[in-house]
Amino acid sequence: MIALAVVAAAQKMAKIAAKIAERTTTFIHCFLSFCRQVINKKVNKFRRLVNMSKLREARIKLGTNALHIEHANLEFIMSRPFILSAILAALTTAFAFHAFAKAPSKESVASTEPAAATAEEQTAIFAGGCFWCVESDFEKLEGVREVISGYTGGAVNNPSYKQVAGETTGHVEAATIYFDPAVVSYRELVDYFFRHVDPLDDGGQFCDRGFSYTTAIFPASPEQRLAAEASKAEAEESLGKTVVTRIVDASTFWPAEDYHQDYYKKNPLRYKYYRTSCGRDRQIAKIWGEANATKASAH
Repeated sequence: MIALAVVAAAQKMAKIAAKIAERTTTFIHCFLSFCRQVINKKVNKFRRLVNMSKLREARIKLGTNALHIEHANLEFIMSRPFILSAILAALTTAFAFHAFAKAPSKESVASTEPAAATAEEQTAIFAGGCFWCVESDFEKLEGVREVISGYTGGAVNNPSYKQVAGETTGHVEAATIYFDPAVVSYRELVDYFFRHVDPLDDGGQFCDRGFSYTTAIFPASPEQRLAAEASKAEAEESLGKTVVTRIVDASTFWPAEDYHQDYYKKNPLRYKYYRTSCGRDRQIAKIWGEANATKASAH
């Protein structure tokens, strides 16, 4: 009798366990199906933007590639629901730990507002196409304390990246360089700027097309304007062609969204992929390499 009771209890427990497993599997499949639908919507949205400028297309590809990888991973996991269960448990534990141990304070929240220039510092504002690249190039220089990505030259106050990229604001992507003139002069910065852009392109920069990606210098004083004009004349002489980089008096500079600041540091792999696929360094080497070779042969 006891044996029969044990067997009956075991069978009952097995049925309950089977129902739980069935419902869990159903839930997991529904969850994965929902995730796949969300990702598919995002992928389709990105595909509809194919006709945008090459800059936006290049940046969008970064996100699209990641979504394709996530989609493939979901297909793999859907056939192995117990893997997802383990992943969900691990993520729940990690998020719970992060919430309690890593809760940000007001002091730790990043701000897009740049620190004011010190008494010894000056600022320079340049537009050289993608501000991620301009920021990366200038922060390598000795004497440069900080570079802030942003927008300037237009008529819209506090513009967003979407507005500027939509070519409706008159702004260009630009960067403000905070530098110590005792270490590096403004003229040296302008010379460096010209040799890290394509100053012959009036339609954008490299794969980034549109007015918002054109080159420009925004002098903040008569002295800076004179230095900029002299450097531009020297660049024209070196290249033997007309330099189309505009020189426009500085106006209000609007810092870009926080995720654009130090992008090359926060997302090094995506940044390198973008810069390489955009052909920025190849084109610069071609333009200025030929100019240097021509100058050397003339001597």
